[in-house]
Amino acid sequence: MKVRNLTNIISFSVAGLVVASVAFGWTNPSATPPEGSGAVSADAAGNVGIGTGASVSYKLNVAGKSRGTEICIGSDCRSSWPSGIGGSGTSGKLTKFTGATTIGNSNLTEGSTGNISIGGTPGSTYKLDVTGKINGTEICIVGVCKTSWPAGLTGSGTSGKIAKWTGPDSLGVSKLSEDASSVTITGDFAADGNVWGAQTNTQVGPNFAWPIQRWVNNDPWEIKCPNGQYVVGIAQVVISGYPGAKILCAKL
Repeated sequence: MKVRNLTNIISFSVAGLVVASVAFGWTNPSATPPEGSGAVSADAAGNVGIGTGASVSYKLNVAGKSRGTEICIGSDCRSSWPSGIGGSGTSGKLTKFTGATTIGNSNLTEGSTGNISIGGTPGSTYKLDVTGKINGTEICIVGVCKTSWPAGLTGSGTSGKIAKWTGPDSLGVSKLSEDASSVTITGDFAADGNVWGAQTNTQVGPNFAWPIQRWVNNDPWEIKCPNGQYVVGIAQVVISGYPGAKILCAKL
């Protein structure tokens, strides 16, 4: 009886060794199990290969298809593949989310040169082309940034009057008026230098009249000093290559 039991134990151990070699063989089988080592291999690092041969680089490496009811990445287990993001768009349009898992066209369009259009169509010649209003806290032109529009010039005027500066950034009316054919000076006229012209019988104010012309072919000059002043001298001058005279007026 004891000899028979020992024989059974040895036979079980041998059979178990054969089965173990099928599940955890170190080399690919050379024959149909249980004669060979089996299609499943494992190394000392705990990596398991199915149909991969003896070399396994991952915890589980399957050469071929695998099937299961779920697949998990971390704690996220799925029984079917995620549907992903859907939608469609137009060439050149930048995308935006139109729903949790859908995308569509945004109002941004990028041209072939990298120029961006907002609300317009591709092909703009500007780096940024906006169809509509722009709102921002600052606007910069060549590094000069403003948080509000410059105040610009102030002042007011009268139609026909020539403007003059009344301050660093303000304008007002001068004593010069202009119409379609002439310029009028309101008040006295004073010139620090030569005054000449090609027109005659020009009246300047109630007390000062002269025919203004170039001295050509000995044409005469005539001048009246302002009221209360007298001619005190005549100075010869050359105006644009022509001889002339400067009349000096003064109170006596």
